Amino acid sequence: PIGSELEVQSIRPSNQATEGGKMLFDQASAKLTDKTQQEISQVANIVRGHRNIVMIKGHTSLDDFPDGATPEQKMDLSLRRAQAASDFLTQHGVDPRIIRVQGCSTFEPLTERLYTADSQSLNRRVEIEATATLVDDLHATTQPAVPTAEIESTQPRK
Repeated sequence: PIGSELEVQSIRPSNQATEGGKMLFDQASAKLTDKTQQEISQVANIVRGHRNIVMIKGHTSLDDFPDGATPEQKMDLSLRRAQAASDFLTQHGVDPRIIRVQGCSTFEPLTERLYTADSQSLNRRVEIEATATLVDDLHATTQPAVPTAEIESTQPRK
């Protein structure tokens, strides 16, 4: 269905909060612009020290590639954008264990059927979302059990 808003604000309801808005990239580039670096730096200040899983979702626009680009090329660019944001966050003190990177390619556009340069630029972005999942909870379910003999060998001798 067609909505009444000029720009999509939410793709779907969730238990996640977007931090820092939409951080944009230049056409066909995964290099962080100065403005995007400033925005991600502000996000780093918010999420640094927290234990919630942070999703970084990279997106591409239809005008990032010439006609005939493969789905793999589009996904690769979205992943490289998300990874660039992830690398920047970790360089600014965010624990890499809480970060998850996701490529969305062209599948979650903010603007559709508006093929002007300005409207398509909104689709060349990363979004950073803090989730309700704590990294410690996630790691507790995936950590291998420590063998009993190893636990006993670390106990102080009496």
